[in-house]
Amino acid sequence: LRPRAPRPAVRPEGELSFDWAAVAEVRAQLDRPDPAWARSLGDITAETLAVAGGPGSHVPQADIAALADRVPRARLVTVPAGHLVHRTSPRAFLDVVLPFLRRGAAGCVAPDPSG
Repeated sequence: LRPRAPRPAVRPEGELSFDWAAVAEVRAQLDRPDPAWARSLGDITAETLAVAGGPGSHVPQADIAALADRVPRARLVTVPAGHLVHRTSPRAFLDVVLPFLRRGAAGCVAPDPSG
C-alpha cells in the first residue's frame, strides 16, 4: 500500500523451489505499488479469505490486515506458521481454507449441461 525503500535481491545459492526471475518483478511492485491497485480492492464483491502467517512471516502482518480491510467481504485469518503457511502447516491451512471453500461451493449452481 505504501512505497518502501528498494533493497537489492540476493539470489540464494543452489537450486530454488521458486521462479527467481519473478522475484524482481514482485519486488518492483512492492517497492512502488500502483495506488490504483489498492483503491480497486474495494471493488471486489466476492467473499474473500486472506490467510496471514503471523509473526514468523517476513510480510508485515499489519499490511495484510490493511489489504483485507479494503475488501468489503474479506475475512482475515492468521495461522502462525510463517510465510509459507500451506507448506509449513498444511493441516492448519486446510482447516481454515476448506470450510471457506465449502461454504462458497454450497451456494453455487451447476450449469445445465443440456444448454
